Amino acid sequence: MIKSIRPLTGFAARRLPENSCILDIVSSGRFWRNSRLLEIRLILGRNEETVLISEKEEDEDRLLSETASLLSEISTVITFNGVSFDMPYLHAKYKAYGLEDPLLKTECRDLLADYRYLKAFFGLPGRHLQDYFNYYMSTLSDRSSADSPDFSSADDAVKTLAILSFDALGAFLDGRYELEDAVCENDLLICTLRLKDFSYPGAFSVHDEIYHLRLENDLVRLGIHLNEKKQIRVYHTDLKNYAYLPQEGYAVHKSVAQYVDSSRKEKAVRANCFHFISYSDNLIRNRKMLEEYLQTVLQFLKSR
Repeated sequence: MIKSIRPLTGFAARRLPENSCILDIVSSGRFWRNSRLLEIRLILGRNEETVLISEKEEDEDRLLSETASLLSEISTVITFNGVSFDMPYLHAKYKAYGLEDPLLKTECRDLLADYRYLKAFFGLPGRHLQDYFNYYMSTLSDRSSADSPDFSSADDAVKTLAILSFDALGAFLDGRYELEDAVCENDLLICTLRLKDFSYPGAFSVHDEIYHLRLENDLVRLGIHLNEKKQIRVYHTDLKNYAYLPQEGYAVHKSVAQYVDSSRKEKAVRANCFHFISYSDNLIRNRKMLEEYLQTVLQFLKSR
């Protein structure tokens, strides 16, 4: 067995959550019975990557034992597609060798599941790790870092660590921010928000005909367009409880829709499940009212 440790200089500012690590395995096949465990890569909270390489089949148990030792203080393992592949594969190998399985005592966080909504949010071509990593690379503030060894020779463990930066967007959509300012200019309501305990090492913008979102470091600017009647949309995510009225141009709750002729209503979908409210300056003066409205916007954005 070969063990090597590589410092990750380009990720010095990207600390992992306490008692967590990135895990990725390389095997000769998908099925543990007729394949061999070739590599285990771990990124711990010391800004370094530990690589364990099996040179021959007899090294597998040493690989597993060394991994168990490294994971002794770990409570959360962060993976990409780990729930479907890495974790079941390792569970089976530990059981086959009669070794104590350290992963039974850890929580597995799978970014493939956690970041599923990002495909539509960013307009990515797919949900592969490389798709997320390519987008991440395009948003870096310091483009010269793209040529650093950490990026140019990035393996899947390093790529997983890199895209973990998207937690900053998740924190925003979950409401983990402070509202700093709100103004209305040229029929655009602009809210400035500061993330709590999260920062993104670059900047990106996402927009459509209604909303414009820009995240840079820990600062978020959210623009919301008013229509010609000075109205803003309030979206609903519980689509099954709403019906869309084409002639009126908005959705109503089923308690109201039941009194509308079937020819004048249709099933609500994500894009049309909203109603309008008239904008007034009271919205930005009343902090509680504005924050409640922003929560409906965030729920809609996350459902993209």
